[in-house]
Amino acid sequence: MTSPVTLEATSQKIAMTAPVTAEASQEDSYKVTFIMPSHYTKDTLPKPKNENVGIIEVPARTMAALQWRGRSPSEETTRARAAELKAAMKEAGLVPKGNMHLWQYHPPFAPAWMRRNEVLFEVEESPAATTS
Repeated sequence: MTSPVTLEATSQKIAMTAPVTAEASQEDSYKVTFIMPSHYTKDTLPKPKNENVGIIEVPARTMAALQWRGRSPSEETTRARAAELKAAMKEAGLVPKGNMHLWQYHPPFAPAWMRRNEVLFEVEESPAATTS
């Protein structure tokens, strides 16, 4: 992956925004997401030229996150951090929902001490939260 990521539509450029996210969807497979600036809507963003690229709106959700600094994490590091986050969630009485997400906030060439990485899980709504 390169940085910045730009989209062009009639000479309009959209600079890469942070974070760039990756969600584990299957074994050895990730869904990569680029978060667009909030002043755009689904209808005002440039249309993708590749049929494998889609524009979707993701509804608000509650996520638990574990953050660390360092170079782009290996799969082993990501799995270890995800296990650490799951353990912390369990201790806090939170239930993970869905797949693990990896969010990265800096381009690959940024110094390791500057790079911010996060693993996240969506949090399952508790019955008490939905009845009040």
